[in-house]
Formats: sequence, structure tokens, C-alpha cells
Amino acid sequence: MDLVNRFHARKRRQGGMAYVETLLALPTVMILLFGLADFSFAFQDYLAANHAAEVGARTASLSQGNSCATGTVEQRAQDAVAEAMVRAGVIDAAGQALYANSVTVDRVDAGGNLCVAGLLQVTVPVVTDLPLLQSFLNILPGLGSALEDLDYDVIAVAQNENI
Repeated sequence: MDLVNRFHARKRRQGGMAYVETLLALPTVMILLFGLADFSFAFQDYLAANHAAEVGARTASLSQGNSCATGTVEQRAQDAVAEAMVRAGVIDAAGQALYANSVTVDRVDAGGNLCVAGLLQVTVPVVTDLPLLQSFLNILPGLGSALEDLDYDVIAVAQNENI
């Protein structure tokens, strides 16, 4: 019986140790899971912005004809980018006009006229928040303000030869 009692005593001590090990490992596992989820959403936003920038550059390069003016080329590209971002679900329809104004269309080569042949560059700003990871880090002491929103630009370039 003495052997059985020692076995049960050891099992009780190891059971308490398992709780401590779980408490030490749980924050790390949660940070990894929340980080994976948030960064997958951020990557989805990046892919949507990349596609929208390509759509905007293509729209700007195809703007042609007698109605070509720098303002119309830029406005068509901005509207195309904003519409692509709405279709991708990154922005809502209410913020479409506001978002379109933050998109820039520039000439890469000499001159500022968007209606002549050359390279056009469309820049799409993206701000992605990481809500799951941020809310979990707010619980941990000292890490609440350690994470900020991801803020970056996506750039697409297209050749404008149609005009």
C-alpha cells in the first residue's frame, strides 16, 4: 500500500504543476492564435488593395478620347479603386467617396499630364487594425499600447498608350 500512496501523492503534485504550466503557456498560445487571425485579415486587405490598385491603374490607362482631361482620368481611377474596395468588402458603400479622394494617380515619367502616353502610377492607402490581438494585449500588463494599426500604401503602375 505504501507504493500506491506514493504514486497518488506524486500524481497530485504533478497535477498542480500541469495547471501552472498551462497558465504559463496559455498567453503565448492565445497571442499566436489571435495574431494568426488578425494577420490573415490584414493580408486579405492587402490583396484587395493590390487588386483595386491594378483596377485603378488599368482604368486610368484606358481613359481616352476627346474627353480626356487630367481631372477625369484621376476621378475615373479613384472611383474604380473605391468600387473595387467596396466589392472586396474592405470599405462600406458609405465611405466610398471619402476613400476615393485618398487615392492618388500620378505620372511616373516626366510631366504631370495624365492624358499623354507614359507610365501612370496609382497609390492606394490602406489602414488595417488588428482588433483581436489588440484586445488581448490590453489584458496583459504593460502591452496594451504595444500594437498599432498597420498603415501602408499599395502601388500599381500601368502603361498609357491609348491617347
